[in-house]
Amino acid sequence: MSALLSTAELLVVNGVLLAFDIWLLARLHRERDPKLLLTGLLAGFSLCGIQALALMLLGWCTAFGVMQLLCWALFLHGPVVILAAAAWSPKLRWMAVLPLLSSALAFEVFVREPTALGVETLVIPVDGLDAPYTIVLIADLQTDRVGDYEREALAQVQALEPDLLLWAGDYVQVYEPQGYQVQLQALNAELLKLTIPGLAVGGDIDGLGRWPGVFEGTQTQALTQSQTVDLGPIAVTGLTLADSRSARPPIPSLDKPHVVLGHAPDFALALPDAELLLAGHTHGGQVQLPGIGPLMTLSDVPRDWASGVTQLSESSTLVVSRGVGLERADAPRLRLFCEPQLVRIVLTPSP
Repeated sequence: MSALLSTAELLVVNGVLLAFDIWLLARLHRERDPKLLLTGLLAGFSLCGIQALALMLLGWCTAFGVMQLLCWALFLHGPVVILAAAAWSPKLRWMAVLPLLSSALAFEVFVREPTALGVETLVIPVDGLDAPYTIVLIADLQTDRVGDYEREALAQVQALEPDLLLWAGDYVQVYEPQGYQVQLQALNAELLKLTIPGLAVGGDIDGLGRWPGVFEGTQTQALTQSQTVDLGPIAVTGLTLADSRSARPPIPSLDKPHVVLGHAPDFALALPDAELLLAGHTHGGQVQLPGIGPLMTLSDVPRDWASGVTQLSESSTLVVSRGVGLERADAPRLRLFCEPQLVRIVLTPSP
């Protein structure tokens, strides 16, 4: 029994929905009733949700799998039924605008936004710094197939020419060991082209334990235990995944500019004595709504900490990246109002 949806399970769920679509269209062809269409669409969406929840309760899919199945209903089955009904009945013709809106939304969330990688530049004054020092934060590359998008993202990283790269975990999301090794080696081949020194920590999907191999032979040091590295102008404390989620992370107080790097941002709740706290993990929610922010963070930090910049104190700043990649496996591969990002941070001497 797998926690990931199989092709057979996807076919069964979509087959049940297709049978329901055909039954509903047959009734609509006879009755041409707008109320029946609206009721039928709601019933079909509920049917999909019931099937998805049943699969999750049986342990055959995750909550992300439920979301994927609901997307099938929202972006495929519903629009097809509406278009067919609108073609038959003048009373329903106005509803043809809904599939058009659905198609436009699908293009935005599945095609444009997931690859609209941008660079956000932050300038943060720091006491004790003699000259500007530039860091690029790379979080959640999270690929299951290294391709053009990943290569272009890494080319952008190189072009920024920072003093230091900080990698916040989640590199390859492949759960089959042989496939994982193939993609690990493919990503390593691309990272070997980078000429910038870096430090890296592990993330949630790096549980196979082989993630340091991503950085083998590169300019980046993989930190497999929580430790502090003195880089001269600054010191960086890298946290293990468990310590990044801890209420009492092992973060020392230092007498020089101090950066703390963890995969999850939960360690920031301890308000550690450091000028800059960096994390990923949340993907910014992948879906953000105006006035609400990230819908899902999978973190204990307040919602308004889970994406972007939070000033924790006069001398401490938390930065949580929206990430470069996406949740893979069962999850629908979408973003909404939450474009992927690289974060360029310029630490400058305080005036």
